[in-house]
Amino acid sequence: MRDFPKQATHDVNFVVINSRSACNAIFGRPIQSTFGAIPSIPHLAMKFPTPGGV
Repeated sequence: MRDFPKQATHDVNFVVINSRSACNAIFGRPIQSTFGAIPSIPHLAMKFPTPGGV
């Protein structure tokens, strides 16, 4: 099994819908706060701190 040092795990509830979207998941502000995430809308990316780095 591979080691993934740059990961974070939190329990989160999602609402699943059947729809076409460019996003895999939509993280609202409460979830972003839980992860300490910084989203970059122009880059369609999100970075967050982990014990192994960003």
